[in-house]
Amino acid sequence: MEEGRKLAQELLSRSSDLSGTRLVEVQQLAGDMSTRRFCRLALSGGPVESAVLIILSGAPGPVGGGPRELTQDDTFVEVGAFLAQHGVRVPKLFVDGRDIGALIVEDIGTTSLLSVAQNDKPIDGRLAATLGPDPLTTLFGKALGIQKSLRLLPHDDQIVVFQRRTTDAQRAAQIREFLEHYAVPRGLSSAGIAAVERLMSVVCERVSQHPLQVSHFDFMASNIHVLPDGDLCLIDFQDMCLDSPARDVVSLLNDRDSDSALGRERQRELLRKYMDEVNTFPEFPQLYDEYLLLWDFRVSGRFALLAEQRGIARYKTWIPGTLRRLGRTLVRAKSTIPEVDEAFDALVRFSPFIKEGSNDPWDFPVS
Repeated sequence: MEEGRKLAQELLSRSSDLSGTRLVEVQQLAGDMSTRRFCRLALSGGPVESAVLIILSGAPGPVGGGPRELTQDDTFVEVGAFLAQHGVRVPKLFVDGRDIGALIVEDIGTTSLLSVAQNDKPIDGRLAATLGPDPLTTLFGKALGIQKSLRLLPHDDQIVVFQRRTTDAQRAAQIREFLEHYAVPRGLSSAGIAAVERLMSVVCERVSQHPLQVSHFDFMASNIHVLPDGDLCLIDFQDMCLDSPARDVVSLLNDRDSDSALGRERQRELLRKYMDEVNTFPEFPQLYDEYLLLWDFRVSGRFALLAEQRGIARYKTWIPGTLRRLGRTLVRAKSTIPEVDEAFDALVRFSPFIKEGSNDPWDFPVS
């Protein structure tokens, strides 16, 4: 990859951290939803044997907005420095080359927490021994510990994280993706559409009333990497903002079938421990279910869009689990959200996955 090689050589020539390092090889890494591109750099003669080149996109700043005109490249650098300053493990920035559209950062490997949960990347035997009898619970517990650290970050009005939050209009647009990209194309009745729209409106209104705290905004197991020593490293933090206290917990324990990988009892135990350790308020289970409804309506539509319109097939495999979870959560939410009943009947008739989940509800643990 000639572009990557030229950028890497230019940035290495500027670096004090990588002084004396020679570029051996450039390997392009597979992308995902990001508009940025990534290359692994094989290096010699310096302090590290590899690093990652990020070719920046200049994409506009994140959904949380804010008073400053920033790109996601700017927020990645600013938020990363803020997190590192306060002891949150993130990839080290070796060279800031935003002026030429690239960064060089620490190579943290390819083992995400999601890949461990779904058995795509087995844990090394020696590391597994240090994690106790249930490594997956230990690792997800550590991830919830990171979320606790984010909650405790000192407020700083000069940092972009504290200058932005998700708006009501953005939440409404996100949650409508279920209808636009999944339900309507698959024939949900007009009465069902109306019932779901009413429920969506109520859920968005309720979530807009949640208290605010620091949120990674994409705190899912695919954005947390397991390092060789068992520590966890956070990535894709450029969209951090203020949001519901439930958002990060919902995304970590549910997105991309993490709930299925964990299983009912393990997830219940993680939630119970989280509520005990961070002293969450009594209404947290309700906030969690409200945000989980918003999350699953949104991501089922988003996964359908990515699978069918952009040709990313793996997203299609996560839709059934998302809909089963939606069915489970609708059952739990019936007692607190009256508008669930009408939408529930229409959705159970519409989707066998939602029906299957509704027949196997997971009760929320009482702290």
